[in-house]
Amino acid sequence: MTFSNLSRLWILASVLVLTPSLYAKKLITNQSVSIRTMSTGESLYAGGGVAELSWNLVEVMLPGYLTRKFPFGAVQFRHISKDDKCLMSNGFWLSVGECSAVRLGDHRTLFSLLPTSSGALQIQSIATEGCLVVESNGKKIAQSIRLQPCFTNAHAPIDLRWLWVLTPPVIDAKLAP
Repeated sequence: MTFSNLSRLWILASVLVLTPSLYAKKLITNQSVSIRTMSTGESLYAGGGVAELSWNLVEVMLPGYLTRKFPFGAVQFRHISKDDKCLMSNGFWLSVGECSAVRLGDHRTLFSLLPTSSGALQIQSIATEGCLVVESNGKKIAQSIRLQPCFTNAHAPIDLRWLWVLTPPVIDAKLAP
């Protein structure tokens, strides 16, 4: 197993380990996560209320020509209650679009999770090759996310605005048995 495959496996395994599989709602699965920015701790959401703060993380196999370019693989962030809706990159900003468009060669719903030494991630759009960045402009997080070039210098610290963490989904919690 190569280093990149081990890293990719570690990312997916850590998400599954950190996310318990027993939840009160049927829509929440062991692949459900919330996506939080390291700069403010806010969650990336699909709009609406608390029910839209969580996403289902689904691994998607890339065509051969893209696997060399994106060695950490690809995932879709699927809407927690609308399985056909995914987080989508539209040029310089994000929206929610059709997950199935990937079958037609539309890669706007595909993202690569780039690991860092801190355990946080850069989230790279496969379509634009840019990373999700939070701009500090006093607006809600959904209005302040842009796609900008990813940090690629292994010796330079990465600005917090480029860093994200995948945490357990935002749900009503109960004591574990």
